[in-house]
Amino acid sequence: MGAGRVTPPAPRDALVAAGWVGVINAALWAILSVVVRISWDVEGVNTVGRELLVGLIIFTMGVLLVVVCLQTRLPLRRRHEQLVGAIILSAVLGLGRTAIDQKVIPFAEDTGSFLIWWAVAVVGNLVVASPAILVSNLVARRLRAEQARITDRERNRAATAALEAEEAAMRRQVAEHLHGTVQNRLVLVGAGLDQLAVESDDEGRPDRADALRGWARMIDTVRERDVRAISHQVFPTGLDIGLVQALGLVMDRLPPSVATSMHSGEGLREADQRIPIADRLLVAATVEEGLTNALKHGHATRVALDLEVDDHTLSVTLDDNGTGLPAGEVRESGLLRHRARLEPRGGGIELLPGAAGGTRLRMWLPID
Repeated sequence: MGAGRVTPPAPRDALVAAGWVGVINAALWAILSVVVRISWDVEGVNTVGRELLVGLIIFTMGVLLVVVCLQTRLPLRRRHEQLVGAIILSAVLGLGRTAIDQKVIPFAEDTGSFLIWWAVAVVGNLVVASPAILVSNLVARRLRAEQARITDRERNRAATAALEAEEAAMRRQVAEHLHGTVQNRLVLVGAGLDQLAVESDDEGRPDRADALRGWARMIDTVRERDVRAISHQVFPTGLDIGLVQALGLVMDRLPPSVATSMHSGEGLREADQRIPIADRLLVAATVEEGLTNALKHGHATRVALDLEVDDHTLSVTLDDNGTGLPAGEVRESGLLRHRARLEPRGGGIELLPGAAGGTRLRMWLPID
């Protein structure tokens, strides 16, 4: 379904609500009619049994009116169609009810009296039908508003996913450019400086040769350390292969003084390739932020990363043996931007005290 197309809500709930309201109104109108008729019969001409029979007829015709309204889907039609339809159905069924009432308890001695009782029946039918139609309109309006909100969320989610996919593609392109073109050119510059250093030695200018070799070493350092680091920050190494591969390389780059362990469940190994690149980027960035906090602020010497997929949800747990969470309110600082990107996807992130000291970072993200 296209992002801009709105699917109309199913009318079933609106019709059910109209049906219940109509049946209740029919029962109340029948009871009211019986009470009024008994109170008017001061001479006791009609028996209570006959009056109850009339009440049953009124209720039955009211329920029939509700059924006809639902079958013709009158509550879901346009306003003028609802009005005209309600009047026509009320008039037709009111005529039938008046005729049946006349057979049970004769009350109309002439045409004028019959028309008056018919008008009363029509009004009663409108009393039964109108609130039912009103309630169905309110329910249908609520359903449409809810469907519109759902559609807007889906449209926003689709737009966000498209932007993030475009961002991931751009990140990959920039990283490849840094890793390829920029590094190759730095290699050529370093080779040129080495060649100039050799020529300076031949010319008897050792100081100039040493300076050129120093610049060449600096360029090699920039190429191997800085450019590679920037390239990894833009698009982590191994992310194209899979999340497990990328996070394994992240753990391997930690200082040798930090003990590391990583576990990935069977569910993740099966689902890894189905995780979109944008989601992999988000998870990798969140884990790297957690590792930075553990080492920089928590002074951890051991970190453990656990990855699982259960019930279409990726769960990531990062434990460390650092100093733990500070007392009082926890400030997530850099993790806030990751939370802001996880929550619209139905994911989340939380910081907890570690089971054996230190800090535990938990994050989860639904995946298809």
